[in-house]
Amino acid sequence: MEKELYGKRALITGASTGIGAATALAFAREGASIIINYKKSVEEAKKVQEKAISLGSEAYIFKADVTNEEEVKQLVEFTKRTKASPLLEAGMLNHSVLANVFSLKRLSIYILN
Repeated sequence: MEKELYGKRALITGASTGIGAATALAFAREGASIIINYKKSVEEAKKVQEKAISLGSEAYIFKADVTNEEEVKQLVEFTKRTKASPLLEAGMLNHSVLANVFSLKRLSIYILN
């Protein structure tokens, strides 16, 4: 049985711990390729990546401070270069400039907190 999100990709900010990590793994379980954004928790990001890969998902990690516009632009460019396409129409955001940089019609941003 094909997973519902197979062939799509999801960028999840703050994905190395807590709700972000759980969200990333939920997308991975449904077949999405995931981009795991982290700011400081590289070891935790690697653990999420390993778990996602064990679920059969492609998983990438990228360090970026989502309050820094230049780093967000780099994160977006990295996301665009990943193999899977198109970008999943959902995202995670927590008080960042991501909404301004990611002003794509295809992306609905849900603000947490």
